[in-house]
Amino acid sequence: MYVQGKKVKKAYPGQCVEITTTSELLCKPGDDMRVCKNNKEASDAIEYRYKVKNAQIQKERAKKVADLKYENEKRELRDRIEAIDKGLDEDSYLKEKEDEREGKEAKTVPLVIKVDTFGSLEAITDMLDHFPDDEIKYKIISQGVGDISPTDIKYVTPDTSDPDNVELRGVVVGFNVDVQPSANKTKEISSCDVKTFKIIYELFDWLNEMMSSKLPPTEEVRSVAELTIKESFPTKRNKVSFNIAGCYVEQGTISIGSDVRVLRERKDFDEDEDDEEDQYEVVWEGKIRQLREFKDSVRKVHAGKECGIMFTSLFSDFRKGDRIVAIKRDYHPRTYFSGSP
Repeated sequence: MYVQGKKVKKAYPGQCVEITTTSELLCKPGDDMRVCKNNKEASDAIEYRYKVKNAQIQKERAKKVADLKYENEKRELRDRIEAIDKGLDEDSYLKEKEDEREGKEAKTVPLVIKVDTFGSLEAITDMLDHFPDDEIKYKIISQGVGDISPTDIKYVTPDTSDPDNVELRGVVVGFNVDVQPSANKTKEISSCDVKTFKIIYELFDWLNEMMSSKLPPTEEVRSVAELTIKESFPTKRNKVSFNIAGCYVEQGTISIGSDVRVLRERKDFDEDEDDEEDQYEVVWEGKIRQLREFKDSVRKVHAGKECGIMFTSLFSDFRKGDRIVAIKRDYHPRTYFSGSP
């Protein structure tokens, strides 16, 4: 212990001291320091402070859960009143509103960060500030210096007893720290990810990859075949009447099971004012149930040939002149953050 650069054995009120130890002090500016008689007294003090802090965290978390449930109940009551005023089915209206909110609200990934020094913690949190938060975002539940403990893992383990809990699986990351032996068992029975790193950019890359995996993929819809409906042939099967579409394959190949859209030209389409892509509107979307070439059942028909088509659900509300577009959906993974920290 030093006062103004001089080594001393005691320090008095009002004096600024510099303390050196054989191990790094796990403290930050503003923390209190207590002098203990022995290691047992110090351990007991640490354990007591830990329990007090943990109880405070649990209390705050319980209050947030209670507040959230209260807000949800108020929102549900408001939505039910709206449904009644509009003469709509309450449950269907609630489901529609919930889907709408889920589409707008960014999903949150709970995150706990444990590091070797507060300098490392500052560097990591600064790096995380570069991450976007429009569709999915992280929320730091706890952060600090020291090895990963069972409590750290419990912080981000979803509460499966609450059916309304839709929180994403949490993450615990450590930098230049270890996982306590007692935490390994907690990690095995929890559903959260626990990772430790020695290089900060590897931590960043892993977090980016993990967050990217939680994003819904980009859907690309492309046309694989186009047909024109030339005729409609009424038929009956098992006493059920429906129509077969007599078609000409303009391009591509149409197959049984293909996803298709039936398009109809808009009556209000204006060639001078509207875009060409707005010329048709979708009147039905489904699949090809059966294909016929002349009287034979076939699995596919190529461009330049005629065929008869039976749609799933025996869809028959098509007209001569309607177009059929067979589509294929491709899904591409997305990158959460493509820049550099």
